[in-house]
Amino acid sequence: QKLTLIYLLDLTAVIYVSSILIQEKYLAIDFARKEIVGARYTDAVRSNLLHAFIESAPVAAPDALATLQQARVISDSSLHTGELAERFVQTLGTARDKTEREKARTLSLGRDLLTTVGNQSNLILDPDLDSYYVMSLSILRFPELLQVLHESRQFMQSRSKQPATQDQAAQLLTLLGRLDAVLQGLESDYEQVWLAGTPALQSALTATRNSLIKQSRLFESAVKESTGSTFTAAESVQITAAYDRAVIALDQAWSASIVELQGLLQHRVQSLFSRMWLHLGTALVLLCGILSLVYLVASQIARPLQSLARVADRVRRTTDYTHRASWHSKDEIGQLFDAFNGMLA
Repeated sequence: QKLTLIYLLDLTAVIYVSSILIQEKYLAIDFARKEIVGARYTDAVRSNLLHAFIESAPVAAPDALATLQQARVISDSSLHTGELAERFVQTLGTARDKTEREKARTLSLGRDLLTTVGNQSNLILDPDLDSYYVMSLSILRFPELLQVLHESRQFMQSRSKQPATQDQAAQLLTLLGRLDAVLQGLESDYEQVWLAGTPALQSALTATRNSLIKQSRLFESAVKESTGSTFTAAESVQITAAYDRAVIALDQAWSASIVELQGLLQHRVQSLFSRMWLHLGTALVLLCGILSLVYLVASQIARPLQSLARVADRVRRTTDYTHRASWHSKDEIGQLFDAFNGMLA
């Protein structure tokens, strides 16, 4: 009974420690699942936002709107994005038919919504380097690049309607500097993804990355070539075409990064579940081992004492002092047997 009490104490300690480890894994799983919700929401915002800025894309995107509405139903309450998402959706309907200022407002609301989703869904707090930098691309870098591309094209369109001035030249240099800085930031994040991620992740993102950088640099070159005092209609067409190709490449790179981000998060959840079950299995094996050890020790103590008790009972009933208890050991139980047999003698 006393050994059983010791076993129960060990059982309590193992269960307590195991529950702490399992609870930690469950919290990490819940954290990652919230990130997955944020990644899906981000993808829904991305697909709707870019449809307003790709000239060759359909004006309406019913599937994209339905996906966004579904994401809102599932996540707005938990992510606290209801009001901001509603304002964003209201600006989407005819965004491509609106003025450039209204388009800029749609883009600004989209970036605010993406930042809020990233904050509220734990994406910006992501603990793993590979998924963190993929998140940085999806939540921060790509929306910023879209805004710089749009503002650069908008500036060139406004410049085509009036003669170039010195102030406009300074503004254009500022825009080109911002575009170059954003592209360098993109390159830096991609390099960190290469360093922290697996070869499979690098392979999945390489093609869209190269296309995005190439098309963005071509747009930058088209803008630089149009910095003269006159701005022709041919240059305007060239810039518009370069802008459209850059935004399409951005759409592809953005979509690929979100797909990979979701894959990384799903793999993390599966890994956490595996480790949680491993902790549980280890606890069960440990408890079974302790129980077996307690049973073995109890048997080593109980069997000789039971044998001694039987001999003592026979001697009591028969008063035959020739009976002897047999046990071969040098420990305390062996000493007890020797003393008992000596007493009988």
